[in-house]
Amino acid sequence: MPTTPARITNRRGRTLAAKLETPDDGAPHATALLAHCFTCGKDLKGLVRLSRTLVDHGFAVLRVDFTGLGESGGDVGEAGLGGDAEDLLDAAAWLETEIAAPALLVGHSLGGLAAILAAPQLPSLRALATIAAPSTPEHVLGLVAVDPATLGDDERAETTLAGRTFTLPRRFFDDLAARDPLAVLRDLRVPLLVLHAVTDTVVGVHHAQALFEAAHDPRKSYVSLGQADHLLARDGDARFAGHMLGAWAASLVEMAGDRLDVHAPATDAPRLPERVSRAVTGAGYATDAWAGGHPIRADEPLTSGGTDTGGTPVDLVRTALAACTSITLRMYADRKGWPLERIEVDVTSRSERKDGEVHTHYERRITLVGDLDADQRARAIEIADRCPVHRSLEGPTTIDTVEV
Repeated sequence: MPTTPARITNRRGRTLAAKLETPDDGAPHATALLAHCFTCGKDLKGLVRLSRTLVDHGFAVLRVDFTGLGESGGDVGEAGLGGDAEDLLDAAAWLETEIAAPALLVGHSLGGLAAILAAPQLPSLRALATIAAPSTPEHVLGLVAVDPATLGDDERAETTLAGRTFTLPRRFFDDLAARDPLAVLRDLRVPLLVLHAVTDTVVGVHHAQALFEAAHDPRKSYVSLGQADHLLARDGDARFAGHMLGAWAASLVEMAGDRLDVHAPATDAPRLPERVSRAVTGAGYATDAWAGGHPIRADEPLTSGGTDTGGTPVDLVRTALAACTSITLRMYADRKGWPLERIEVDVTSRSERKDGEVHTHYERRITLVGDLDADQRARAIEIADRCPVHRSLEGPTTIDTVEV
């Protein structure tokens, strides 16, 4: 199978070393992104074997070294676990440009936690898997011979993990303490596969139970890796993990209806010449829709009898509120000349019937990335309420329906 070295520049300007492996015929059915453990890298023997087994199942697989590890630039731990998650997102963006956005994300050990943190920001994802992953970042603290509380803000500590010595900054430990991967799994609507060995002496199997129980999606699964060690050093263990993972993920990709024709859009519907909002549903629930003439896809999840090839109509309403909020804030910040680098808006909702009417409550969580002062941040939250979709949802609404 062809193996192609790659160099990816991450958002912090570091160069990440990666390798892309593809099927011999050059026509993968889907793409996968593989994250290694904290003390190893993309060329760990067990992960290479697992990667190539996934290729046998039709995946193109990208293995990438995190910042400061393997052949990648920067210092290990310089941006913490959150930085590793960002490395995965930057690698996913590169993969989308080269072939197609990742449908499968796999994380080994601490790389499993980075994968969990990155997963909600990958709309292309159809399957997430962890291998020998801890359930909490604090597990790492039990493996290091240093008390992070004794370090000053700019101090670093020499730490030996799995026979390798690292110098870790205080912010690495602070970032670990700020992460809650179990909470992410509870909100994630992507199937999770947990692979773990009962004989793992680095990360106990009870962590697998915690990850599995936290996952909300009903399509979650667990596979025992038997007597495998933490690094999948035996070829047979790595191949077994790869075959189980490959078959599971391939079935999810096929059920979702997006066994990839690489670089194909999410829907085959063409852009309409006029800026209209339209939806066309044939057999089943999968619906070709247009927003302002631009094609999108709507569907229902598998649990509701759909094929899960797009967001539900309610998802699209929430997305409209999130997008409208983000665009409104960007317009305002640009007009004011604020140093606002990025805006992230998450929207959830719940509905209940009261006194014969349906009442819907939306919760909007806004993250403003940039050097804004307290007054600017407070003003931004006020401006968020002025987005047109917000006003439409809060104000009286009338819908007239006619048959044409």
